[in-house]
Amino acid sequence: MIQQDRECVATHGHPAWKARANSTFPMLVGMRDGRTRWEQLWWQRVKPRRFVLCCIPFFIDDLALGDEVETTARHVVRAIVARSGQATFRVWNEQRDPWVRDTVLKAVETFRPWAEWRSTDLLALSVDARAAGAMAARLHALARQGLIRVRAGEVATPG
Repeated sequence: MIQQDRECVATHGHPAWKARANSTFPMLVGMRDGRTRWEQLWWQRVKPRRFVLCCIPFFIDDLALGDEVETTARHVVRAIVARSGQATFRVWNEQRDPWVRDTVLKAVETFRPWAEWRSTDLLALSVDARAAGAMAARLHALARQGLIRVRAGEVATPG
């Protein structure tokens, strides 16, 4: 995270759809330890004040890769206008063990998820919502073994 005074900004080094992105702007994550926390997200502008999310959120729970939003003039999200049909999972490799990292990726490869590593210990995964249940079961099996912690974001169904 980039830290400036009393603020922290999480950035995406390798956004899933970087080639499509033509804009970035932050979203407020919240306050923690007296610091304001933000996540710098990558977007594709499709219309004035309309953007498609081109990265997998590490900390923003109510958005998924490919969701389309409407913003204010200052890039504050006002509404989600179209859901992508993607489900988001966050996986913590608390031991920071490369073997665990490889095990997680091998366990989910059949679902062909988009993946973004925040660091050696945090992975964000995006998968078609139709495969979310099966992928969740696979990830929770690894969690029961004590290898990872996992949290699923909202399943963003189209509509």
